[in-house]
Amino acid sequence: MDIRTSEGAGHLAVRATGDLTVRTVPDLRDALLKAAAEQPLGLLCDLRQVRATRESLTILHVVADQVADWPASPLTVVAHDQVLLDQLDRLGLRRRLPVAPDDDQAVAALRYSPRFLRVSTRLDPSADAPARARGFTGEHLRRWQVGEAVDPALWVISELVTNAVMHAGTELTVRVSLTSRRVGVAVGDRGTGHVVRPRDGGSDAGWGLTVVEHLTRSWGVLPRTGEGVVVWAVLDVDVSGSRALPQQPVVRQA
Repeated sequence: MDIRTSEGAGHLAVRATGDLTVRTVPDLRDALLKAAAEQPLGLLCDLRQVRATRESLTILHVVADQVADWPASPLTVVAHDQVLLDQLDRLGLRRRLPVAPDDDQAVAALRYSPRFLRVSTRLDPSADAPARARGFTGEHLRRWQVGEAVDPALWVISELVTNAVMHAGTELTVRVSLTSRRVGVAVGDRGTGHVVRPRDGGSDAGWGLTVVEHLTRSWGVLPRTGEGVVVWAVLDVDVSGSRALPQQPVVRQA
């Protein structure tokens, strides 16, 4: 199977060609997760040149589950073959995800997905990187009026950056995002993909991510295109009254 990722106006498109089988499903999954790790405004999965079984298409449920909390980028499927559409329908994917026959309609569908804000910055892996990340994160979260979520988010971003400086030692990408219910923070690196996870016992290894685990709704790791990973975390927050979020377009009935 040939899989290529291209960039559009605010979205990324993952285009697959060939047979989606038990052997090639991991390739499509990884391509979608790596694209999602860049937190685009939208993600297109183009299956117009794919032959697939119903079982292999369940990977779309897996990917949708993995990216639901973070990056929260809306996912749209591009498909027009009736057999494929019927398979997506039987799996419940057409009720869960927008399905469009071409790129134009897929991009149009993204406009009616839940709105979110995101900002990012790059940092050198220096001793002052955690402080700089806290300053960047706090500036935007206060501007977005997220209230009590600011302090725990600063703890979390500080721990994520410290972990990346210690174990990756590469340039870092810090991302901060907001939906109507959640604040997301994430740190991407270009290291070997090693993340020290929380562990029980007296060792200090992974202690920072234990803090992250206790302060957040969820956290996880996504692979990046090329080298490195993104470690992300999501905090619950009620900002339904915030004027910072873009207005949701209204679907008008004919």
